[in-house]
Amino acid sequence: SKVYPFAKREQVQSAAGILLKIGQEVVGTLFINYRRPHDFSNEDRQIIEVLSSAAAITIKNQRWLRALSEIDRGIITTSDQQQVLELIALKAVQITAADLGEIRLVDHSTEELVMQSRYPKNVLIYEKWNRTSLKDGGEGITGWVATNRQSKLVGDVTKEPIYKRSFPDAQAELCVPLLDSHGNLLGVLNVESRTKHFFGEEDQRRLENLANQAVIALKKVKSNERVVAQKDVSTLDHIARTIFHRLSNNLGDALEIADLLFDRVDGANQSLVRRIQAGILQMQEDQAQIKSWLDAAQLVDVQQSLLK
Repeated sequence: SKVYPFAKREQVQSAAGILLKIGQEVVGTLFINYRRPHDFSNEDRQIIEVLSSAAAITIKNQRWLRALSEIDRGIITTSDQQQVLELIALKAVQITAADLGEIRLVDHSTEELVMQSRYPKNVLIYEKWNRTSLKDGGEGITGWVATNRQSKLVGDVTKEPIYKRSFPDAQAELCVPLLDSHGNLLGVLNVESRTKHFFGEEDQRRLENLANQAVIALKKVKSNERVVAQKDVSTLDHIARTIFHRLSNNLGDALEIADLLFDRVDGANQSLVRRIQAGILQMQEDQAQIKSWLDAAQLVDVQQSLLK
């Protein structure tokens, strides 16, 4: 038989190999090597199978913990929603070994689920299903999950009457809802595979946990956006009030000059000065009205902040 460099270097004379599998997912391989001739008995085979099962679970759990850690780090370090969504789609594929992962968020204005991110991006999909309706029970499995607010595991999509084929090679699908702490629907997290019955209950549990992480990330992004918006409004308010204060002083000075000018011109020009005075007074009234709107808007903003 062919001698591999490793076996030759390590003087391996007997070897046994087994795939490390969880369900239908292969997570690695395990080799048992001897530097002497060895016949593997049935007992040896049983021991190797037990070891391979334990090793597969350990590797899977380690990948899951690493994925959670990377997601947590991503949530902390980025305030860009699209980057967070792309990270979640990537990790959904990695922890389930799916062929496609995607996130759809709810567009309440149109009552639709809208594709926001998918991984890998080069996978062929039917673009017409980038938007799916939530009316009348929802379209497809993603629509059903969104409408019923519960996960759905489909081992064979060819036997699922509500399935809408957006991924041409799909044979199995797992979809979970994105729900906030009040049960409000934000969207769905979906994975698909080219292999029938590829996903199991453990994949569903992990994807549901990942969905919870996604909700936390989306809430953090929205919170950051509100903080930035409040800072922008505060800056604009400060600029507006500075301009108004300067304008108020200038209008006051202009009115004083107009009053002095009125007493120094003849009757024909006094009529023109009156028009100037009236214009300044109107501008002062308009300025006072706008300032009252700013004060009212600031009061509402303070009240809303106290209620949060």
